[in-house]
Amino acid sequence: MESYQKLKKNLIESKMSWWLEETELELKQIQSIVSEIYPNLCDSDIVRADNGEAEWKHYTRLSLETLKKKGIVKKVNPTKRDGLWVKNKNISINYLKINSSFINEYYDLPSYGRYDTFNRRHINFFKKEWYLSKKDIASYINKGSSGIDFLWQAIIFNLFSKIVYYYHKKNYKYCSDFIIWRFYEFHHLDPIQCIPIFKGKFKNFVDEYLLTVLNKNKKNKYITGHSLINMNSYCAFLFSIFELMNKDCCEFNIEEVISEIKDYDEFKDEFSDNPKSMSYIFKNTILNYK
Repeated sequence: MESYQKLKKNLIESKMSWWLEETELELKQIQSIVSEIYPNLCDSDIVRADNGEAEWKHYTRLSLETLKKKGIVKKVNPTKRDGLWVKNKNISINYLKINSSFINEYYDLPSYGRYDTFNRRHINFFKKEWYLSKKDIASYINKGSSGIDFLWQAIIFNLFSKIVYYYHKKNYKYCSDFIIWRFYEFHHLDPIQCIPIFKGKFKNFVDEYLLTVLNKNKKNKYITGHSLINMNSYCAFLFSIFELMNKDCCEFNIEEVISEIKDYDEFKDEFSDNPKSMSYIFKNTILNYK
């Protein structure tokens, strides 16, 4: 029962932010997306005694009813039991955005540059790697929600950089130069600064470092809970970077980009195959983002 209360809490607090405003969804569609985002909280083998419905589906209904009372969603055909639901317009969700504060902190992460063997003054464009020790990660976590959010933003920005470099390489330097020019306050002192990337995969940082650094044998419940509640905001952060590039730098359609690379082995290998892992949940949030 505790897991279903947690599912209900996550759905209500996040306001189902993966759901686009004014978009109609059937209950079955909503439940399908919920099970993809929170697979560890959606055990279909546990059913209600009165009607045989899975408990997690029942709690999804309860969440919708609560959000309806708050004016966040409404039922299009209220006379039907399952019915069609719509997300109301102008629902305030605290999405993270790329800005100078984040970029300057990101570029200040401990990193190691690899130099061109023919010209030691020229940095190999995609060979600057950052790494955080367990002590470094713990110091961010101890800052509370802002520190956890920064760590998520850092690994997501890293993912953006990798996606562009490996799958849209012709746009990589344009994006890199634009971000440095637009947000990095020291760009005039270091004009060839490259975008540092994490030395490892998305799953390594999130599943192995972020969630277990304070207790190597047990996930920190606060970090896990905060991450799940804000998962949709983290997903929106990735989309917002591509949208900014598309608007002010070079042409991108994030939906097309994700659709193009989702089945590539290199992309899938960034995330865990374990449905209960945070990197797996993040990947599914991206794939189901509306």
